[in-house]
Amino acid sequence: MRFLEGISPYILGMIGIFLVIQVPMLLLTFIVALREKHKRAIYVRVDESEALPRNAYMDVNNAMAKKHGFTYQGVCRAGNNAIYKLRYDTWVSPDRHVFAVVGAGSMVGLVFKATWLTSKFVDGRVIVTVDQPGGMSADLSGMTEWKVIANADFSELLAKHQARIEEEITPVEPYSARDPLGEHIELIAGRADRMAAAGYINFFGDRQDEWRFTTFGAVVRVADSYKRVFVQIMKNYGRRTMSRPGDLGYVSSQSCSARDLRVFMSRLTSISGDLDGTDGKASSETTETS
Repeated sequence: MRFLEGISPYILGMIGIFLVIQVPMLLLTFIVALREKHKRAIYVRVDESEALPRNAYMDVNNAMAKKHGFTYQGVCRAGNNAIYKLRYDTWVSPDRHVFAVVGAGSMVGLVFKATWLTSKFVDGRVIVTVDQPGGMSADLSGMTEWKVIANADFSELLAKHQARIEEEITPVEPYSARDPLGEHIELIAGRADRMAAAGYINFFGDRQDEWRFTTFGAVVRVADSYKRVFVQIMKNYGRRTMSRPGDLGYVSSQSCSARDLRVFMSRLTSISGDLDGTDGKASSETTETS
């Protein structure tokens, strides 16, 4: 154990705490990844009468989508609706370069809400901009490039997404005018086909429309998820106290000065909390309600 000599007890203690907490969590995540059944189709079209009701979050983002000229394409539920009790409202931009999904409901009994903006390019790549890290799906296909703008409303998310498009040299492949929703459903379902070809998953069932991760795929999935989520959380650390659309204290991004001030105050609170050893909760609560 000579390699431990010279390392301070504090550092060793922190390493020990990390291992005690994270190793069981990693193992649990691996087991869940290995056992969970997934549907090839992430989205399933339903009639309004079959869909869950909208909430305040969806009302705000849907209203913004309409204001930006997006056309409503219908409502969907989750493919695996035994676990994911979600409603998805879908929209396409006027130029059909951006497909939007505004979703809310519960995942394994936990409240969930997210908005995804998707664009596809002629070289097969897909970019997705989403408003929370939990909205990044377990996609090992290599087709998707993710970016999180935590707690953004639809307008801010769209501005960031369009900036990503403008940075690209490769042209966008527009969604079809005939059935953009059907095209999007198949686009997202195609991730499973690519993962199967790479050996990450195996299909099963009579119609081969369900899949599970292989052992290799589960290992890669756990490592990939931890890496992606950690990176995005760090990048969005200063935005963590911002209220989301429909929540108490929410300020529209279209009220630029007010929202910019809230982002600045959130970051200032984070810095002061780090300096004085607190998490800044008291100050952030004052900011949220002011």
